[in-house]
Parts: sequence; C-alpha cells; structure tokens
Amino acid sequence: MKFSIPGNPLPKQRPRSSKGRFYSPSSKEEKRVADHIRAQMDRKKPCGSEVAVTVRFYRGDKRRVDLDNMLKLVLDSANGIIWEDDYLIVQIQARKSYDKEHPRTELEVTSAD
Repeated sequence: MKFSIPGNPLPKQRPRSSKGRFYSPSSKEEKRVADHIRAQMDRKKPCGSEVAVTVRFYRGDKRRVDLDNMLKLVLDSANGIIWEDDYLIVQIQARKSYDKEHPRTELEVTSAD
C-alpha cells in the first residue's frame, strides 16, 4: 500500500498542560494526516499482521526538524487505519529530503513476511 500526504511534514510535539489539563498541540495535524490516509485506503479494516514501513518526508524548507518526531506523527496518525496498532510495525525505513515545490510525505506499507 502506498500513500501520499500533501503539505509540509511536521513533527509531533510534546503534550502540553494548561490549567491542570493536558492536550496535544499536534492533534489537528494528526487528524489531517489520518484523513488523507483514510481517503486513500483500498480496504475497510486495518491490518492485523506484522508490517514493514518506508516513509519519505519531503520538506518545503530547511528548518531543523527531527526525523523521529515527524515519523512519530505519521505512525500515530495511521494507528487503527492502516494497522491495528503500531506494535505490528517490525521494520522502519525513513528519510528526510527537501522539495520546495511539492512538500509531502510518502508512506509505503508492505507485509513483513
């Protein structure tokens, strides 16, 4: 399965607290990514077996952004959509590049067999 998520890839931010309550500042971005994945899904149920994941991030700018935090946002967004839970991911390959004209995230999921 291959997915393309348009827009500048963003990192997952740490949870914050305000007035004694915790919230995720990345929740809107996670929903946006999840919506793009859902729209491209060719089946209804998430995968229940082990998978290998390849992610390529094409950023529109060269700001310093941690690859692992961008990866965390995409993997969390895909939970319950592509796979039942991210514990099923047994292999990850990720790369950060730059494409000023067409920033995007490309995600490929294959069976780990």
